[in-house]
Amino acid sequence: MRLGVRCPARQPTWDAILITAAGPDQARLYQLHLQRAVDRGRIAKHTLVLAVPDPLGRRIGSGGATLGAIRELDAALRSKGDGFSGKRVLLVHAGGDSKRVPWANAIGKAFLPLPILAQDACADEPVPLLFDHILAVSSLAAAQLPDRGGLLIMTGDVLPCFDASKMTTPRDGALVVTVPTSLAVAANHGVILSQKTDDGTSACFAVEDLLQKPSRDEMYARGAVSSDSTALLDTGIFVVVGDAWDDLIRMSLAELDPLRMLLDNAQEMSLYEEIAGAWVPARHSWLRNRPLGKLLVQELGAQRLYHYCAYDLQFLHFGTSSEILQHLASDDSGPIHRRQFTLVSTNEDSATRLASSSVILASRVDGGAAVGDSSLVFNSSLSSKVKVGSSCVVSGVHHTEDFLELSLPDGHCLWDVPLKDSLGRVMLCCGLGDNPKLSATQGGTFCGRTWDQVLGRLQIEKNDVWTDASTQQDLWHAKLFSVQSAGERTENFTFAMWLMGSCRDTSISKAWLAAKRLSFAELQEFTDFEAMHLGMSDLHAELAAEFATGSLEDGLMDRNFSLLAREMQFGTTVGAETFQRLLSRVPAEASVPASRRSQVRSDLSRGIGDKNAARVHEAQAFEAVAAETSAAVCQDGVGSKLLRLQPSRSSIVNLPVRLDIVGGWSDTPPWSIERKGCVLNMAVYLNGAAPVGAEVLLKKIPGVCLRDDTGNNCWIEEPTSLRAPFDENDPFRLVKAALVVTGWTSPENIVTSSPWGLEINTRASVPRGSGLGTSSILAAAVIRGLLEVSGGNSSKDSVAALVLVLEQLMGTGGGWQDQVGGIYPGLKLTTSLPSKPLTFSIETVPLPPDFREELEHRMLLVFTGQVRLAHKVLQKVVKRYLQRDSLLLSSIQRLVKLAKLGRDGFLQQDLDSVGKIMQEAWQIHQELDPFCSNVLVDSIFKKISHLSCGYKLVGAGGGGFAIVMAKDRDSAGLIREVLSSSFKDSIELYRWSLMV
Repeated sequence: MRLGVRCPARQPTWDAILITAAGPDQARLYQLHLQRAVDRGRIAKHTLVLAVPDPLGRRIGSGGATLGAIRELDAALRSKGDGFSGKRVLLVHAGGDSKRVPWANAIGKAFLPLPILAQDACADEPVPLLFDHILAVSSLAAAQLPDRGGLLIMTGDVLPCFDASKMTTPRDGALVVTVPTSLAVAANHGVILSQKTDDGTSACFAVEDLLQKPSRDEMYARGAVSSDSTALLDTGIFVVVGDAWDDLIRMSLAELDPLRMLLDNAQEMSLYEEIAGAWVPARHSWLRNRPLGKLLVQELGAQRLYHYCAYDLQFLHFGTSSEILQHLASDDSGPIHRRQFTLVSTNEDSATRLASSSVILASRVDGGAAVGDSSLVFNSSLSSKVKVGSSCVVSGVHHTEDFLELSLPDGHCLWDVPLKDSLGRVMLCCGLGDNPKLSATQGGTFCGRTWDQVLGRLQIEKNDVWTDASTQQDLWHAKLFSVQSAGERTENFTFAMWLMGSCRDTSISKAWLAAKRLSFAELQEFTDFEAMHLGMSDLHAELAAEFATGSLEDGLMDRNFSLLAREMQFGTTVGAETFQRLLSRVPAEASVPASRRSQVRSDLSRGIGDKNAARVHEAQAFEAVAAETSAAVCQDGVGSKLLRLQPSRSSIVNLPVRLDIVGGWSDTPPWSIERKGCVLNMAVYLNGAAPVGAEVLLKKIPGVCLRDDTGNNCWIEEPTSLRAPFDENDPFRLVKAALVVTGWTSPENIVTSSPWGLEINTRASVPRGSGLGTSSILAAAVIRGLLEVSGGNSSKDSVAALVLVLEQLMGTGGGWQDQVGGIYPGLKLTTSLPSKPLTFSIETVPLPPDFREELEHRMLLVFTGQVRLAHKVLQKVVKRYLQRDSLLLSSIQRLVKLAKLGRDGFLQQDLDSVGKIMQEAWQIHQELDPFCSNVLVDSIFKKISHLSCGYKLVGAGGGGFAIVMAKDRDSAGLIREVLSSSFKDSIELYRWSLMV
């Protein structure tokens, strides 16, 4: 999903995302959610987002809602002078009433909090929603749609966990995703009747019919039961492509016109059924709550409807409150982040008692409050007077110390909703297991009690609850919940506790009878959805400001101020004065590095809208990184030792290039000077020779002569005149920087009794931007040569450290792995520790001759024909590190672990495992920088993926060289043939050998 948003050229993403809503008011709320998803980088900025209500707020079934949504999309595209051609469209159905989860009815089940995959979570990132996960699952399907476009349809109350990239779509037609399920489950859903028995070996089959909630006997009679006594479940996931997509568009635009005209002219909601019934002929009976599958079977024909069986598909269903709490209580579906974007306060008088299994999200909890096992608290503020029992739900509730004590019994739900037209607010409650659809005579309950028990305990009558004799006597239609103005919010809590049985005051019934009351059924009509969204935004903004303040006050500054500033911008209660206050609290001196402090100032300045100040502080952050790196590497300063020149002395240094297997980025400052770095790489010759070299000649002639192997030359009359920064386009800026870090340009280090001069010749037989560490290794060759002719410390450790300083001086921000990879022979695992000076531990990984031969045959080195400068990538990664981007931090930590696992794979002579580690490292690199690959590289890897067990670009990526681990020697030969025939002159295969 993130790759598609950040780099749609590589991962196709949606051109339009539609979501259906129950009515216009809810559609406005959904539209705000969609726009917020765009602002947070979960939907691409170019994607058209549209929330579409059912006509006149009445349910017309998924078939009619689909056609209505397509029609609205057509109008939106036409307003932009655009059409459907080539458009990939995602449609999420989320317009039904949430009767079994009434507390989610206002916000919509599609936007329920779902903080799974905790290892991917950030404490400063807003809580991910079910909709965000639907976007992630669907993102793999976008690439499966053809270039001419298509439609993917999903439902908003289910998370189908499966790999949509494996889905096979027809060239023309509709596809429904199915999964085998038990007959008991199938009887409550749609069942696909296939024209051919699915033996699990074919991709998809034609659909004969769709059975809607069939009985067991009907499934057997129609032949829908397989040999293992399962049936194919209609998952509600549909794909429509080719001419079928065009037909569906035409149907939406043409066939809905008369109905829409009549509906638009209807003055009374009661006329809806009459109009629909009079207009819709038998052929279009799908409009009356006809499911989408039936529509496709009837309108497209069975010959164009197929099904794909996703055998590994698993559902997270959000049908009841108990199901939702069950998903959040266990880690079966992924690790749960139980305290995301939440502020838990403590005080000296009382400790906060929060059960470890409770989930508290986007909320503020004061000291003394209690939350029981397996309970969910979302978008709420709980004072010390709140006691929440076990298996409870609290949503949108704001309880302050001014209010009475609030005690929520086990197994109850409590939520608060703002109302339109200044009516105030309404607080609602129910039992976790209540089914609002069951009538009193069918065993319906309220707060876990029968209606007879409820009426007796509250001392009220049926006609007090169901004021209209014609109304269905169930919880959905019960007028239980009193409306209170903003100044009477204490009474809301009183009434709620009275209804739940926490308060036994019988006098409350009199005030309750006199109050204006609403039912669940009426809530959609009266809810102020925009006020509810704004209230959530304000709470998030206030929490973000408190997080930022606390991080500055404790001196750690360990929060992601970029994300916090973004959330503060979304609210109305956090203004410019808050940003100014935070900026004033960033310390001038602290234990936190200057680079981090400058980045915090940059993020806060950007949040307040001061882009100029943000750029200045960001530049200062990068300058500070360079200074901090130099200080960590050279404790005595750069070039501080006197040069001991020897006339006519010369040095010739030839070095290999490096191939990094895994661990790159952990060597890059400021990570490597603050945290442990670990890289597995090797020194290699290309085509039997060392590709990089430098010759340094000491001459008794003033000045410095520079030459390279491309014909460039330069004469420097006075070395002391060289000063950084150097022109980025200067072909000798690397050599000039080497002169600076080795002391040749410092007046106090030049022996002035005799005129000395230098001649420096450099060569590199690999292209710049190859990813083989050529620039750093060339710098190492020059530095070593300069140190050798001057009698300086030319040890490998000294050279590696000085190259790191040189990288910072040049502004490229490189790490230590390139020079270490080229200076030290063989395959090695290099570890750096954040000490002063920076220290390295190099562990050579022995490779027996026969295994080394196997490695050199199976691991192919491919030049992609494209080059890219690493420092532009480095700047983005360094910025994210300085911002304390949690995804980046966890990604690099994983690379460190993979480096050690890679070493173990080589020691065990297991190249398959090494290939898998390379593959995982490549996926992480794309997370760190989506532009580390491109369309050509992706196509190269796709061509040979079936023949390899792992591949990656070396270095920072974006082009240059790739390494591919073939499955065996035969596969290596086939890879050579495939690449040579498919890409011809655009790529080149290099012969490499390990330098030992």
